[in-house]
Amino acid sequence: MPEIIYTIIKYLLIIMSITLLTSEVFLMSKKLFLVSGNICGTRIKLGRAQQNPPITQDELSRKINLMGYRIMPLIISRIETNQRHVCDAELLIFSQALNVSMEWLCSEKINT
Repeated sequence: MPEIIYTIIKYLLIIMSITLLTSEVFLMSKKLFLVSGNICGTRIKLGRAQQNPPITQDELSRKINLMGYRIMPLIISRIETNQRHVCDAELLIFSQALNVSMEWLCSEKINT
């Protein structure tokens, strides 16, 4: 009888530790970034509008694809609506596709 109780307790402890580990991983993934959204989303949208003629998200996606990178229109939409973060390599790609500087894409000033 004590062996059965020992085995049950052992398995309960294993299940509890797995649950705690899973919870920690979930919390870590939720706090991966210190801020939500991004700074450049509005600027990417503005950069599209300032092209002559203005270009759509689909057209920007095609332009980037022709540069050899794969960024789908849905990704651009999520970036512009602050639903997705942008890594530095993507920022460089957007700056080249829109013919603007990375600094301009990250600027919060209105008249730059």
